[in-house]
Amino acid sequence: MAATNIRSFRHACIVVQDLALSIRFYVELFGMKLEKLYSVQGTYPEKVFARNGVHLLYAKLRFPSERSGKPASLELHEWIRPKIKRSGSVRGHIAFTVSALDKEFRRLSSHGIKFISKPILSPEGHTKICFCLDPDSNLIELIEDVSPKRFTSGKKKGQ
Repeated sequence: MAATNIRSFRHACIVVQDLALSIRFYVELFGMKLEKLYSVQGTYPEKVFARNGVHLLYAKLRFPSERSGKPASLELHEWIRPKIKRSGSVRGHIAFTVSALDKEFRRLSSHGIKFISKPILSPEGHTKICFCLDPDSNLIELIEDVSPKRFTSGKKKGQ
C-alpha cells in the first residue's frame, strides 16, 4: 500500500441538540475548557458538506492538561439549518491531521474511498479540509494546516 500523509488523530465531534446545554455539561461536569465558539454558514460550509443553506454552530473544547497550540480534542456541533437530529443524515465524525491533503485525497480516491467534496481551503486560508466515508459510512474529516500558529485561543464568536 502507498505511504500515507495522515499524521495524527485530531478531534472527535458530537452532534448535539442544544449547544449551550452541552457546553455547560462538558465544562462544569467534565472540567473541560471552552476554547472557541463559531457560527458557520454560507458558501464554504455548503461546499464542504455538499448541502445548500447550511448553518452550523459549533464549540471547540479541551482539557486544561492538553497542550495549547494544538487543535482542541472535542467539537460539539448543533445544526441550525438543516435542523437534523443525531440519527439524521448529518452525524458526528473523527478527524485526522494530514500533511498533504491533495495528495492524500488522490491516494484514498484511487482506493475507492468515497468523498463528500474535494479538498477545500477555509475562507481564512488557515486550513484545507474534506470529508470521506469509512466502510460503515462514518464521517472522517481530513485537515491540513496550511498556515502556522492557527490554533490559539480567541474571543467567542457566534451566539
